[in-house]
Amino acid sequence: IGVNTQNPQRTVHIVGPDGAISTYPAGGTKDVLVLENNGNSNVNFVGSTTSILGFKFTKDGGSGIEGMVSYDMSVASLNFYSGTALRLQILSDGTLYFTDGGLKHSIGTGSPEGVVTANPGSTYRNKSGGAGTTFYVKESGTGNTGWVGKRGSNDA
Repeated sequence: IGVNTQNPQRTVHIVGPDGAISTYPAGGTKDVLVLENNGNSNVNFVGSTTSILGFKFTKDGGSGIEGMVSYDMSVASLNFYSGTALRLQILSDGTLYFTDGGLKHSIGTGSPEGVVTANPGSTYRNKSGGAGTTFYVKESGTGNTGWVGKRGSNDA
């Protein structure tokens, strides 16, 4: 199927408003969908303020999602899943959450105490920190308290 092209290169081939590129690249013979534009090229997912928009990856005969990349409009976060487990989350303010077997490794601004919920062993890096307030380790509890700021061995 070709849209804006008389010579579709793959199963679905859509050429954008700036026209086709001068030479179609070799390779990609297993591509099902091609979006081509002789200028910037974007895919726009549009949803409500509570929508979750994204790509899901499922295998033939599988019983669930193998992976997903999504954007959650309600909390303004870009999310990366492996299976059904959230592994990486980027919030609109730049806060980064990386999960690893129940541990959360985060980057944000300010103290995590009373704000970031995580399991003991998790870490947090404060972008605006100073001595004893830049790197935190979650030492106790499973809620949002129990964070302890760490000082370097050369700190006064």
